[in-house]
Amino acid sequence: MSDENKINDISKLESLEDFNQYLGIPSETPESTNKQLDILNTFKNILSKSDLDLAIDIEACKHLMLDAMELVQLQEDGIAIQSKSGCTTCSGCGSH
Repeated sequence: MSDENKINDISKLESLEDFNQYLGIPSETPESTNKQLDILNTFKNILSKSDLDLAIDIEACKHLMLDAMELVQLQEDGIAIQSKSGCTTCSGCGSH
């Protein structure tokens, strides 16, 4: 796949399923719409605070998505995440 096609593909990524397919993450179980949005927003938030490029750093971005999934699941389970800055309500800022 050429770099030009990747950029076009990236611009079409809208759903969690789209991102997971692009990153090569198998979809094991369907998530609720709210959880999908939480995961996708957490991923985008973490990615925006990193130096990674979704078109270039696919493997690293895959790990960020897996981290976002885990973080949302921990939040859903009621587990507080303490960041380096000392907060206990994690917004997926990437500082934990």
